[in-house]
Amino acid sequence: IVDSLPADASFVSAESAQGTPEVAGDSNTGLQKVVCVVSRLAVGETATVTIVVEPEKVGTLTNEATASAVEVDPNQGNNRASVDTTVETGDPSKLLLTAESTRVETGGSVSLTATVVDKHGNAVSGVSVTLTRTAGTGTLDVPGGTVVNAETGAVAMATNGDGNVPATLEGVSFGANTVKAEVTGLDPVTIDVLGEWRLRLTSGRQIIAIPFQELSPADPAELLGIPGAHLKLAYYDPVAEEYVTYAQQPFDFA
Repeated sequence: IVDSLPADASFVSAESAQGTPEVAGDSNTGLQKVVCVVSRLAVGETATVTIVVEPEKVGTLTNEATASAVEVDPNQGNNRASVDTTVETGDPSKLLLTAESTRVETGGSVSLTATVVDKHGNAVSGVSVTLTRTAGTGTLDVPGGTVVNAETGAVAMATNGDGNVPATLEGVSFGANTVKAEVTGLDPVTIDVLGEWRLRLTSGRQIIAIPFQELSPADPAELLGIPGAHLKLAYYDPVAEEYVTYAQQPFDFA
């Protein structure tokens, strides 16, 4: 008996009272197959091989098995059988939160997407996701969502057929604008959207000065109210005669 395992399934176990099933690679398909040799069957006797797999993809899973024997088989038309199984989405396993951009001009807006997937990465619909802005002063807009906490502005919305909850953070404020996504039973996730000032320069000679108080050494992230990971700064050390890159620690502005 040979059972060709579906491509979108992982082998879990196989057992039979009439033989010892073994898993092997199928040189023709490159997939796995279960082979079980039954030594002898009397007329009218049956042999059963129980195979357990774990589906990895939503949709239709097709499994096919064939049987063959050493003896001449007068009816080879019943030596092959297949069955289709409908695979549904698994339980929610992971929550994701993404943004179309993590750097936005102050006062602008950015699209966010919260996504719920099962352990194989399949989208899970109908799961309630709560979105909350925890830092910054931007406004979180979730079309069709329900405000569940007027004080924090938290909004709840069920995932759509693609497992997503789309949202928009409007009026992004300068510095870090943090949004948190939560689903019951899953680890919460956050994302930082950096509101930044953008200089638009025209042709000609221009001088731009950014004043700092006499705070040296000091942490630029603290002075500017910006997450240190977003700052790309360096200063020239005349003694070492080289540039020193900011490493999220106090920086010498002198």
